[in-house]
Amino acid sequence: MTFGWCFSVCILFVLVGLRLEEANAQFLREVGTKKLAYWSIVVDQSGHGNFTTIQSAIDSVPSQNMYWVSIKVKAGIYREKVKIPYDKPYIILKGEGKRRTFVEWDDHHNTSQSPTFVAMADNLVVKSISFRNSYNNPTNRKLIKPAVAAMVSGDKSYFFRVGFFGLQDTLWDDTGRHYYKLCTIQGAIDFIFGAGQSLFERCSISVIGGALDAGLPGFITAQGRTNSEDGNGFVFNYCHVFGNGTTYLGRPWRSHARVLFYKTNFSNVVQPAGIITVDQSGNGDFSKIQSAIDSVPSNNKQWIYIKVNEGTYREKLKIPEDKPYIILKGMGRDKTFVEWGDHDSSAQSPTFLTMANDIVVKTISFRNTFNDPKNGNSMKPAVAAMISGDRSSFYGVGFYGLQDTLWDDKGRHYFNCCAIEGAMDFIFGAGQSLYESCSISVREACPGKAIIGFITAQGRTNPADENGFVFKNCKVYGVGKTYLGRPWRAYARVLFYKTQMSSIIQPLGWQPWNSSADVKQVTRLICSSKLEIYAEMEWHSRSTIILVLVRHCLGENRIVPALYVFGDSTVDAGNNNNLNTLAKANLFSYGIDFNSCSTGRFSNGKTFADLIAIRLGLPMPPPYLGLSKFERHQIVTGINYTSGSCGILNSTRSGDCLSLDKQIEYFTSTVANDLPRSIHNKTELRHYLFNSIFLLSIGSNDYMLNYFKYPNGTNNNLNLEKYADYLLEQLASRIKRIYDLGARKFVVNRIGQIGCTPTCVIRTPYSQKCNEDINQKVKHYSDKLTGKLQELQTQLSHSLFINLDNYNFS
Repeated sequence: MTFGWCFSVCILFVLVGLRLEEANAQFLREVGTKKLAYWSIVVDQSGHGNFTTIQSAIDSVPSQNMYWVSIKVKAGIYREKVKIPYDKPYIILKGEGKRRTFVEWDDHHNTSQSPTFVAMADNLVVKSISFRNSYNNPTNRKLIKPAVAAMVSGDKSYFFRVGFFGLQDTLWDDTGRHYYKLCTIQGAIDFIFGAGQSLFERCSISVIGGALDAGLPGFITAQGRTNSEDGNGFVFNYCHVFGNGTTYLGRPWRSHARVLFYKTNFSNVVQPAGIITVDQSGNGDFSKIQSAIDSVPSNNKQWIYIKVNEGTYREKLKIPEDKPYIILKGMGRDKTFVEWGDHDSSAQSPTFLTMANDIVVKTISFRNTFNDPKNGNSMKPAVAAMISGDRSSFYGVGFYGLQDTLWDDKGRHYFNCCAIEGAMDFIFGAGQSLYESCSISVREACPGKAIIGFITAQGRTNPADENGFVFKNCKVYGVGKTYLGRPWRAYARVLFYKTQMSSIIQPLGWQPWNSSADVKQVTRLICSSKLEIYAEMEWHSRSTIILVLVRHCLGENRIVPALYVFGDSTVDAGNNNNLNTLAKANLFSYGIDFNSCSTGRFSNGKTFADLIAIRLGLPMPPPYLGLSKFERHQIVTGINYTSGSCGILNSTRSGDCLSLDKQIEYFTSTVANDLPRSIHNKTELRHYLFNSIFLLSIGSNDYMLNYFKYPNGTNNNLNLEKYADYLLEQLASRIKRIYDLGARKFVVNRIGQIGCTPTCVIRTPYSQKCNEDINQKVKHYSDKLTGKLQELQTQLSHSLFINLDNYNFS
């Protein structure tokens, strides 16, 4: 993709954005002696508007119009063909929802004459409406022919929540710069085609390949770029491809076709051209990962995607130098494992070895099992992964071992949201590497023996070398004691920046490889109210480690032992990333102010639960489903069990989520199975739970996704006041279950002003203000919450309840 192309697309958004600002203002025009709003055209089939057909409304717009005209189309199915000609720009065409306002026709004689909707004018905005060409409807039992639902030929056109429905040639994205957001596009054959310069963002691409003859695959795109200098092309950003039958992502309509799918979810309807599937059960192309790697051509120059299904693969893997451009992706680092137990020499022991350049590895784990305690072996170097190629990146990958876990050998490497576990020199080598938002889990080198471990052993050999390790926004935790590192070579270089560290870190931080007799040390530690540490230590005046940390000094400044969090998307820290749901916050721009890493929080930055943890001197509670079994055994500072789109009631949900009952079930497991591994004395465990804080933020979805969403549902037999009483009784019963597990100190959040959320604001007609009607309806719950908590505090001995208003939280 050229810079010029990207720049042009960005300019399109700026132009459309500026025009939309104008459209949102209320301009008036003089008509005779009156001043009328120019946006006041209404189309209603029932005769209660200015026109009964959409085309009549468009025809009424003056030729060469220079002002924005809004045409509002009431709900209904409009059987007509609609055309916006060249000389009628600045039109806003808005329906009442893409599932409520339809325009349909069934022309098919030739492609250019068949469109139900044609937009030839520049500066066009279309919202909340659907266009359908019904000719190829399977119930018609006709031979499939090109039948266009919409043809877009004008420049600077914007489509928001628009539906395009057809079978073949559904959307003709002909020419010009276009932006499609939250649209639905349905078809089977070449159903997004043309030579537009277009961005499709967060769109749903629905494949209906089942309408084709058996065994016949479809094609989503047919892009028409005719030469290498053309700026046009299709970009699909954060979209979702699903449906039935099978389909290819596209085929070139013209010789220089250009299509990019970026961070887009694909279901199994997409034909795996360029995709190799590994499945132990025999339902893939290979049952062994190494066999899939071996199938990649030598000196490959195109990206090859190797998808590894769930399971534990007992094999050693090697990507040799002559097999670059491989994407190796598992189904989750807690679901797809590669393990082996070699240890004869460091160079021969890696479970996973990559020597090629341009390698991407995602959501898979590598483990060297030799040093597992159950094996009874004395500790030896046993490498889980060795990275020797250049330009290698790892996302959500797990590296598990004890000594020499990750050999970051040489080359430029990027590790994002990875988990690295070990005890002795377990991140070592001479790579030039950035570790961002990674979890560094420290194990005891020899349980029962007072052996202090080392996290890093960096191998820079001379001051001119550019290599070194940078740890940014990471967290270090675990058991036993450890140093941050020691120099494997004379000019070792390591930087820890804004990294959370538990009290397992030795205060000295850094140790020489052998004798400390010739060590020159400069150390300055600050553990103030800002909870910052800066330390610089020089060894032999050559090797350095620099710490610039936002650190919680857990041994000294921790106000309470732990913070446990239950609730919904207001405090979800990423559990939904591990569930089969569309309610995920793992996309840009979530997390834009959180290390630019979308962690699963439904926020641009930290949640208020994170801020409370920081105020208490605790690390931010990690999401339960994002933790490995080992990590769950080690964490004693609190866990986040929350899940977006769930509520107090089990019937409240949108897709898969963790109900409050399920969250409490996981906490029960934490108390019974995990905490006793770190807190061995039952009295100490009771004291720990007694002094910990339990935060609950939940209830808004019980209105938005239950009471308001299903007006004829079971709960709607109750009026608003009785429904609030019912919710509070259900909440109280679940709080009592948490109390019975040992909790005593509760912070319970009120339901905020959900009428001020974007979802509610955009549903308020002609307003950008809060929906006060919704705010008043949920007020019954919030007003009664205080009394319910006082009642619980009276009933439950030694309990303490705080009613939190996070809407005014600071």
